[in-house]
This record gives sequence, C-alpha cells and structure tokens, in this order.
Amino acid sequence: MIGRQSPAWAALFVSLCVGCGTPAEEESVRPLAPFSGFLPVGAAEDPFAAHRPEAATCNPDGYGVEDWSGELGFEVDTGLCPYVTAAQPSASAVLAGDRLRLRLWHNRLLASSPGKAHAAIRIGSHTVFEATVDIPADAGVVVEEVELPFEAPRSTPVYFHLHNHGANTWVLLDLDIVR
Repeated sequence: MIGRQSPAWAALFVSLCVGCGTPAEEESVRPLAPFSGFLPVGAAEDPFAAHRPEAATCNPDGYGVEDWSGELGFEVDTGLCPYVTAAQPSASAVLAGDRLRLRLWHNRLLASSPGKAHAAIRIGSHTVFEATVDIPADAGVVVEEVELPFEAPRSTPVYFHLHNHGANTWVLLDLDIVR
C-alpha cells in the first residue's frame, strides 16, 4: 500500500541510506571589508612603505568605489594615483582555515617604457596576497583564493596596496572571506 508503510519498510529505507551522508555544508561568503571604507594611509602607517616613492602623491579623484557593469569595485586610476596603500577596519573576523577570495582586474597596461605593477592585500600584520605584473600587458584578471593560517578579530586593519608604472586602471572586485 502506498499510503501506509510498515515499520519494516521504514527500517529498510534507513538501512539503505546508512553512509549516504548529509548534504554538504554550504560555504559562508562575506565581505572582508566593504570597498567604500578604503582610504589612503600616510607613509608612517603604510606597511608597504619600502615601495613608496619619495614624491608619492595620490589625487583623490584617482581612487574610489565604481560600478562595473552592476558590480561595485574599488578602482584605482594610476594616471592620477600611481601609488596607494588604502586601509580600513575589517567587517568580518577571520578564523584560521578561512579562505580569502579576491578578484583584481586591470585594463590594458601601458607605459612609455617597460615596468612593473605591484598589488598586495594585508590583514593586520599578515601579507596574504601579492602579485607583480609586467607592463606592458593585455587586460587581465587575477583570481586568487588563499587559505588563512591565522585569526584576526573584526576591525583588524585591511590594506589594499597598488603601485604601477604608467597610467592604467585597476579594480578590486572581490575581497571576501569564505568559511
């Protein structure tokens, strides 16, 4: 009978499912730091100060939150801001084993002579991502997911660093914690 199952039928069903497992836990993804809070830091607060040119200037029109086809990102126009380390307090705590997921896009990289661009992410005293990109280069995207072996409470400083040879555009599109 379809409407009434015997206890034996239920026991058989349970025994067949032993070892079936449970649905995989869903990943929790949350922003490490919202882009709107990033502001440039001075030389004394800059953990990347060894890269900072003496005459480093960053026009406020050279960075900020922009809409990129429906996605918000933190954009740096290196024609106006060739060197920046921007920081803000983290919006999420980090647990050992969490993963940092980031996506950093750049337009075609041009300069009057060959050079390098350097991008980095730091959480507190831990540099968790660094990339060096040759210039000139075609447009591209850097996608990384890095396991974090440390803990950091909410409000830990998060730094986004970029310096670039030439007038180019970079956009940090994702900066998330995955648990």
